[in-house]
Amino acid sequence: MIHERRDFIKWIYNLSVATALSPVVLPQELYADSSNNFSDYKVLVHILLNGGNDAFNMVIADDSKSNLGMGYSYANYASIRSDLTVSKDNLTPKLSTFNNKVDLSGGNPYSTGANSNADSYRRGIYSIPDTGIGINGLMPEVAQMMLDKNLAVLANIGTLVQPVTKDQIRARSAKLPIYLFSHNSQRDLQAGGRADKTSLTGWAGRLSDNWSNVNGGDVLGNNISFSGNNLSLVGAMVNPLILTTNPVKYNMDSSEQQMRRAIYQISSDSHIKNYINRIIGRSHNLADQLIEQWRSSEQLFDGLSDSYGNPLFSIPDSDTINFNNGIGSSLIRRVEAIAKMIDYGRNNGVKRQIFFVEIGGFDCHNSQLNSHPQKLRELSLAIDKLQRAIDSFGLTDKVTGFTTTDFGRTVASNGDGTDHAWAGHNLVFGGAVNGGLYGDMPDLTLEGVQDYGKNGRIIPTISVDQQLATISKWFGVDDILMEKLFPNIGNFASRDLGFMIPS
Repeated sequence: MIHERRDFIKWIYNLSVATALSPVVLPQELYADSSNNFSDYKVLVHILLNGGNDAFNMVIADDSKSNLGMGYSYANYASIRSDLTVSKDNLTPKLSTFNNKVDLSGGNPYSTGANSNADSYRRGIYSIPDTGIGINGLMPEVAQMMLDKNLAVLANIGTLVQPVTKDQIRARSAKLPIYLFSHNSQRDLQAGGRADKTSLTGWAGRLSDNWSNVNGGDVLGNNISFSGNNLSLVGAMVNPLILTTNPVKYNMDSSEQQMRRAIYQISSDSHIKNYINRIIGRSHNLADQLIEQWRSSEQLFDGLSDSYGNPLFSIPDSDTINFNNGIGSSLIRRVEAIAKMIDYGRNNGVKRQIFFVEIGGFDCHNSQLNSHPQKLRELSLAIDKLQRAIDSFGLTDKVTGFTTTDFGRTVASNGDGTDHAWAGHNLVFGGAVNGGLYGDMPDLTLEGVQDYGKNGRIIPTISVDQQLATISKWFGVDDILMEKLFPNIGNFASRDLGFMIPS
């Protein structure tokens, strides 16, 4: 029994946040609506590598292109990385397919022949012609997508307020991101769309504020997360839709039924009753749609295969991928759920959607040789599985996925892993991506011209804002709105890095 009105309101609020089945209108400033009327369907899939990905062991110099400079030579890399050094032996992807299934007649093309995670991690690379780089041997799917020109590597990227050099840092003549090397702060600054100031809203949330009617009032809204509430999706007037991969949780439980009964005890002219009833009504309409979508998608991926010729979203065991222990499944389960929601969107008149998902465990201060291989392998498989599902929908050039992370890692090993740093490399993939290498590979020399300190905290030359602005332009964002999403974008020479094919 609820005795106090304030307790009831608090109970309603907490329950609505917990269930997260409906965006809540907030009494905050709303930007002017840009009234975009799109005739096509486009999707962004944001994959956050939570913890700070060591991208210097994801993308490695192979010395096949001489103009990258001595600072990014393989010899320089190997001399600094110590026990973390990945061999430059070219493994060459063996991903020839027939009817979307890998030819396994010659054995498992993804078995590295190594005996442990660490050996697989360091065994070799997939060299990418005309780039001077190779992709870690644990990511053959990513390498193949790059060879097929459907994946871009954004080199030496990080949070920036403006372009900055080591000399400017020493002279204190350039503005730096606030709270450098802090996990939560760096993630939130990227999510907020600016590195010089904390934000209450995110870049995708502000986009949703401006595009509030772009999907014709569809109950799903524009921004959907399968990894909790992320600031990037939060707007001044709308919150993201936060979903779980288990649709059973969308059913009304006893606490919600109790809440319904309590609401009807409030007088009929109560604004609270009307407001809460609208929220609950939308929530249950949405719940019904989600449960039906999961039910109808049970056979959605029948006949589709993963990189091993197994059912598309199956999780390969440790023997299949030749690891001494298996990989995680959370990211693969979440991108499968995203694929199902994309199927809903394409069939229900939705025009624009942004999905958010994360994979944790990238904070590799220790045991990097065991933990980082698992994360790179799961990421590569998840990207491949998602892309295959999208291709099956006929939406190859309508869905763009991309990675971000807190920050890069130190080039120097700490003896068992790597520590918080600054720049790294991000990935962008999809049929609308003009695949290749974008940006300049950094000089990795310790205490060199691009080292913020002494251990290889590399200074970025591309801003995450530029990455997101390039993607947003493809998504349909105009120049005026772009500056609201990324207030510092004018500090950079280009807001379009050129890795997206104009539509």
